[in-house]
Amino acid sequence: MKKAILSAVAASVIAPVTFAEEIYAGVDMTEDVAIKTSAGYTLKGNLFKPTTEGEYPVIVTMTPYGKDKEPHYGPEDGIIDASEYAAYEALDPKFWVPNGYALLVVDTTGMNNSEGQFSLFTDQEAKDYYDVIEWAGTQDWSNGAVSTSGVSYLAMNQWKVAAMNPPHLKAIMPWHGMSNIYRDMMYTGGIQETNFFSYWYGKIITGNASAALPDALSYQQNNPVYNDVYAQQVADLSKITVPAYIGAAWSDNGLHLSGTIKAFERIASEEKWLEITGRKKWEQYYTWGVQNRMLEFADYFLKEKDNGWEETPQLRYELMDSYYLGEEKYAESFPLPNTQYKKFYVNANTLVETTANQVEQVVISDEQPVRFNYTFTQDTEITGQVKAQLFVETTQGDDLDIFIEAEKLDANGNKINFPIFGSDDGGFTFGMLRASQRQLDSEFSTDSLPEYTFTNPQKLKQGEVVQLDVALSPTSVKFKAGEVLSLVVSQHDINSKKAKHAKTVNEGNILLKFGGEYNSYLQLPMVK
Repeated sequence: MKKAILSAVAASVIAPVTFAEEIYAGVDMTEDVAIKTSAGYTLKGNLFKPTTEGEYPVIVTMTPYGKDKEPHYGPEDGIIDASEYAAYEALDPKFWVPNGYALLVVDTTGMNNSEGQFSLFTDQEAKDYYDVIEWAGTQDWSNGAVSTSGVSYLAMNQWKVAAMNPPHLKAIMPWHGMSNIYRDMMYTGGIQETNFFSYWYGKIITGNASAALPDALSYQQNNPVYNDVYAQQVADLSKITVPAYIGAAWSDNGLHLSGTIKAFERIASEEKWLEITGRKKWEQYYTWGVQNRMLEFADYFLKEKDNGWEETPQLRYELMDSYYLGEEKYAESFPLPNTQYKKFYVNANTLVETTANQVEQVVISDEQPVRFNYTFTQDTEITGQVKAQLFVETTQGDDLDIFIEAEKLDANGNKINFPIFGSDDGGFTFGMLRASQRQLDSEFSTDSLPEYTFTNPQKLKQGEVVQLDVALSPTSVKFKAGEVLSLVVSQHDINSKKAKHAKTVNEGNILLKFGGEYNSYLQLPMVK
């Protein structure tokens, strides 16, 4: 595989190639293959396959970013090990085709060279994806076994089509794919995201070929409560039964991490694997290690190759120590079977293992967050879902927004940074919640993971103390004896991130209660 560190410049179009031109030794590319959908319009795809005639398994990707556009990763994304024909967030034909696969990269409905009407994650887009999979599985150069693959949007759209169970779909490989765009990006914790969503949607619509483009930005701004339109974008994960190899990154908290892990837990597939890195997602996806493990998975399910894949542990994860330093570990399930959830109670400026008898409070102002520290006395692994339970009231107004982040400090009190979404100086887990959106969803909430309905806002009354169960992102981090966990609670975003929340509702101070009847705590997944 050719190494190319691709610069963050405006996307450019790959020079047109002739029909079935050999672009690398043994790799043919056919540009703008026409695929007629059951809806009557035509999608266009680029087909890469071996020059030697035969029947090959097919890996399909549907992209809104343009199958002909060079990827636009930046230096901050790490070293991306991919050739110039690897579409943005898609597999590299230079690796896969010589290993006996056909790759089909298709412009999604209404984008770039494809006909139809584009809209985010519609049922129609999923039906068109279904048609593409069935087309790929019935060509004379296909062995009838199809998988999907891709990162981000190219993973998110796999959930919906996999739930439709196309007959020729034998496996899926979604990496870093949130499973609910409202919960995971547009309104995390019920608080509007005000930076990344507009950037991301703007990047998509540059390739718009539809007659009219839905104004997703205005819709987000004007519809803060979860509704049928948002729900329509979400796959029924319980209907996914095909084998799945799923990738996530602890560093992608604030975007894909939580939704990807929820999807892994909720799909009905009996054969499923999850790999989680502490490093940057694109860099991980294109590593030789990941590509070769994906190849082993695909060989097993698409070629029926007896390669021992079935003995692979269900979970492969990185236990983070600090930035890009960690230990690779394995487990037979996620959450880890030997997890003990332990509560650390808020007490003045510390976290303690038993709650105080007397009720006290601290003030969280607009200018000043509060911090609570806990010093570990022995080496400790924390891996899994984190949550906080906080009792709060506002001094002014009828609502409040609260932001929480857990940082790691060394024995001298210096912050140890971790990569997070859009930054290299983050904590290891964070979460947020709008108090009026605190109503729990009884269908999905557990003791370790609060889920919210987001359909029934409940405003606050002056003097009313409310219990907030705040979901923080899953994580895996090691603390050595003497190192410190520092819990920061704020009215605003903490540390620098690409996802931002500028439109908070706080008008006065937040009073955080603890002790007595107010058992405010941080709950951590401690691994025995």
